[in-house]
Amino acid sequence: MKGLTVASLGLAWLGPRRAAVRASVALVVMLVVALLLPLTGAVADAGQEMALAQQLRRQALPLDLADEASLAPLLRHCDAARLILLGDATHGSEEFYRLRRQLSLALMAHQRVDFLVLEADAHSCLALDAYVRLQPGAPASAIAALRQMPARLGWVWQTRELALLLEDLRCHNARLPAGQRVALYGMDLLDYDGALCQLQTRLGPLPALRQVQECFGVGADPDRYVRALLAGTADCQTELAALRPLLPSAEQLFVQWRGAETLIRLRLLLGLQAAEAYYRRQLQDSAAAWNLRVRHFADQLRLLLRHHGPESRALVWAHNTHVGDARFTAMPDWGMVSLGQLLRQEWGPAAVFLLGQTGALGQVRASRDWGAADEVLTLAPPRADSVEALLLASGLATGLWLFAAAEAASPFDAWRDQRAVGVVYRPERDATDNYLPSRLSRRYDALVFFRQLQPTTLLEGQLLENRAWP
Repeated sequence: MKGLTVASLGLAWLGPRRAAVRASVALVVMLVVALLLPLTGAVADAGQEMALAQQLRRQALPLDLADEASLAPLLRHCDAARLILLGDATHGSEEFYRLRRQLSLALMAHQRVDFLVLEADAHSCLALDAYVRLQPGAPASAIAALRQMPARLGWVWQTRELALLLEDLRCHNARLPAGQRVALYGMDLLDYDGALCQLQTRLGPLPALRQVQECFGVGADPDRYVRALLAGTADCQTELAALRPLLPSAEQLFVQWRGAETLIRLRLLLGLQAAEAYYRRQLQDSAAAWNLRVRHFADQLRLLLRHHGPESRALVWAHNTHVGDARFTAMPDWGMVSLGQLLRQEWGPAAVFLLGQTGALGQVRASRDWGAADEVLTLAPPRADSVEALLLASGLATGLWLFAAAEAASPFDAWRDQRAVGVVYRPERDATDNYLPSRLSRRYDALVFFRQLQPTTLLEGQLLENRAWP
């Protein structure tokens, strides 16, 4: 058409603005891509997480607390170990205690076990040991024995779960000669007042003991002693030094080592000295105080193994933060060690078996603050980058994973946060306060998972069902 031009069509503006249009389109595309890329990455991450979750589901061994046969792979995996440490992710979850009780009894039934150690003070387990080994003058029942545990943190110990352990252990021991019965000990140092009372009962009203008790304060709580140290109004190091002559000499130990009373006195005295050092160290360096306590655990285990002989075998119940090998967590960054680490280093990895446990949802018994009453608290949903979230995505109700010595292909070998709930738990601060970066396949030798957790049950005077007796 003659005379037909861009201008005649009213489109003359396209010519000079074509570059601007192209630039505008490019800008829009860039903005869309910028908006979609995070979503695409999130989709890719979600897909990768789901693939890992399904891989873990395929690798999991079945675990049913109602079926003892499902424990068989776990029993085989730890049959060569001399020290078997059984962890938990909280102090107040029924499933963790039940798994440990069933596994402990199965080990005692099928393999040799000489003693069981709890994360409790040495003196507080004396009544428990007397009960489970059917000793003269022992408490009349498991509940009566547990009532002698310290009132402080009594909710941790005075539970149906611990009472069932005592009843089952007593039932097991009743079938054995007195010299072959499984003993029960504590290894902690927190309650120095109880240790002092036991020493006075066993050694009599010695002036040196009375001076130590007066320095600490009769019935005093550790927090008060720490405050007194801070204020400069108390210092019991001199009084404790006067107790050193009461420690058995090496010659006495050699002659009397098999004597249970000598062992008890030695452990009480060592625990008392370690307790004072622990609370003093808290003022200067909390990591150093933690390490002192953990090394005391290791020292106590060494004493007990020596007492029970070179072929003796032990079970230990403690929190995951003690049981797991700290070298495969963020703990070294804070200057902290763990019992599992120290035992692997001292006895060798083949002689030590470390079991970790964890859970995702449900409720837990804990306190919202130190010294506060216990409560049944709802666990916060696990943090998105945690192993609990990954296991929750697997759809498993329970699961068991056994780790080889070097299992780099396992998703558990990658760094992931694992939840740790202690005496104190605040659900609203779960995401910031309760996770420890870990390589789980190196930190533990095996891991157990429960999707749903229930709180432990306080005794409150209830009676247990009758246990089977031989």
